[in-house]
Amino acid sequence: MLVTRSFSLTSATLALLFATALYGIAQQPASQLPRPASPPPTQPASQASINLVMPTGTGRIVIPASGLQWKGAHLYANTTRYVGPGYWSELQASKPGGAEKTEQPPLNPVFEFAEKASGLQVSYILFPSVGDSASAQACRNRDAATAFPLLAPLAGTIDSVNKENITTAKGRTLAAATYLFRPAKGSNEQGKEVDGFLASSSSCAEIRVAKIPYVSLDDPAFSAQLNSFAFEPNYTPTVQDYFGVGTIFYRLKSYATAAIYFQRALDTLPDAAPVNARRVLTDQLSIALAMSGQFERNRALNEAAIKADADYPIYYYNLARADALQGDVANAKLHLRQTFAHEENLPAGEQMPDPINDESFAKLRDDPSFSAFVESLQ
Repeated sequence: MLVTRSFSLTSATLALLFATALYGIAQQPASQLPRPASPPPTQPASQASINLVMPTGTGRIVIPASGLQWKGAHLYANTTRYVGPGYWSELQASKPGGAEKTEQPPLNPVFEFAEKASGLQVSYILFPSVGDSASAQACRNRDAATAFPLLAPLAGTIDSVNKENITTAKGRTLAAATYLFRPAKGSNEQGKEVDGFLASSSSCAEIRVAKIPYVSLDDPAFSAQLNSFAFEPNYTPTVQDYFGVGTIFYRLKSYATAAIYFQRALDTLPDAAPVNARRVLTDQLSIALAMSGQFERNRALNEAAIKADADYPIYYYNLARADALQGDVANAKLHLRQTFAHEENLPAGEQMPDPINDESFAKLRDDPSFSAFVESLQ
């Protein structure tokens, strides 16, 4: 069920965020991946869509850009903890030679939009299928079991719940649940939500279409959205897919979630990929880890990167950033000194970071000796 949420970012910022992930990342080769701080191109790419993927498993929801206004992204639950070797890799056998699988907490990404013409609220969701019941109907029933208790306190009255299978214009069968409800007790307005499901062996894909107030004249717009729902169950996510979704959560300051997707992008990067692609992904993963308080993983990441690519100065800077966030002045200075000692190896077009203007160093910024130390390095 749809639960209305407010977002602290302005609609303009969210539109900028979506345009960057959509037009600036999705179709670029790994060697040209931009940092999340990069502005979007002024003109969209030829393919106006974005792929919503989970960190594990196959499948993607292809979301069209035309006619939709970006509203936000979130997760159903706080499920972004580190879960062991591989970091959101495929589930491992629970015992040597055993057929059982260990259960990892799911990461359920939700992208939310508004359709400009009709005023419909449209959400796209991916969540793992469970056990042997990998069917659209099983996905619907699993969602409905939790949806009703969630909706009941929010709606004044639930008028009806109808489960049915809907055949779309493309011939696909959606397992659907339709809810008619009153937004407040005694209200004359009625709201409608239709949740449609498709499934793969590993994933449930869902579209949620809702409107308050709803009238029967809105039904063609509901049908159009359900007909346009595109889920490709056998699609294998790419580096760009993981990086794009990670960038969206990064800009929403959901750093732990961003770290999961950046890690998957790094894990997926081919060994023969250009060194700059690996540097960019490592850098963004490092920032997300530090900003989400995962300092030990951040240190391990950069220390391993230095062993493989010791000349790149930003790896040392990432360690200094983590030191500063933890208030470790001595090691922050040590790693900054190492950063600037490797300045000549910075790739053409990149600039050395400025610790004085970096929020990661806010705890040290008011220390005159630290400012003097930074000036001595530059």
